[in-house]
Amino acid sequence: MNDLENPQQSDTFVKLFRAAVRDGRVIATELPERFMLPKEYTRRGAEGTYQRNAREMVYEATPKAEKWAEDTRAALAQARTRTAKVQFTSEAAESGAVDFKALAAGI
Repeated sequence: MNDLENPQQSDTFVKLFRAAVRDGRVIATELPERFMLPKEYTRRGAEGTYQRNAREMVYEATPKAEKWAEDTRAALAQARTRTAKVQFTSEAAESGAVDFKALAAGI
């Protein structure tokens, strides 16, 4: 988790890690200790930030587990681009800004 490009994704990494343990892709066990996630949270209407903690886990460093971690970090590193929804007009369809066939298929 320390190798994540964006520490705000630490909670997502932990959730994916726990799912991989449940699925048997990674062999791990929980420890009684807890650690603070590097992600900072904010509450609506409140000032400041806070952090959450999670149960510490130790995993067997097999090539399969290392590959899973590497692939997961790479997937999380991909930037998510948010595009504004283009309003459907004849000009937008003509310019190719919207996929007319996909829109027509959805109707």
